[in-house]
Amino acid sequence: MVAALLGCGVLLWQWAQAVPGFAPKCVFHSVTGLPCAFCGATRSVCAAVAGEWVRALELNAAGVVVVVATVLLGVIAGAEAVRGRALVDWGSTLRRGARFLPLAGAVLVAWWGVHLLDAVRKPNAELVDFSNPVARQLAEWFGVDASGSSGEAAE
Repeated sequence: MVAALLGCGVLLWQWAQAVPGFAPKCVFHSVTGLPCAFCGATRSVCAAVAGEWVRALELNAAGVVVVVATVLLGVIAGAEAVRGRALVDWGSTLRRGARFLPLAGAVLVAWWGVHLLDAVRKPNAELVDFSNPVARQLAEWFGVDASGSSGEAAE
């Protein structure tokens, strides 16, 4: 388990170093020009792994949460491997955590609203394609001058 987590971390690190401009296309972004809840998360994780924490937070704070959670789980898994027994009863922890899935969904929707408004108000051309009529209209509603901005990257 620890070896798998470390292997994933090494692969992520290598990927962040080798392909900094890589960004898979997001269907929601392609249709609306606006970021989905996860737009920018891949680049955010890559920036956090590279030590660019401010940029990671600007792209998508959820990416920072993923990095911190992965490191925390890696530390717990490492401690379990060293001790030779579990520190956490993962089965009951997951069963108890399942009760909070509706709340997690509501938090995700609320986070998406904040992420969307932040990207449009700044304006963040890396997350918002202002050449798209939907994004341009939303920018107009918020009084943002998006005439000189256009973004193509999304995930």
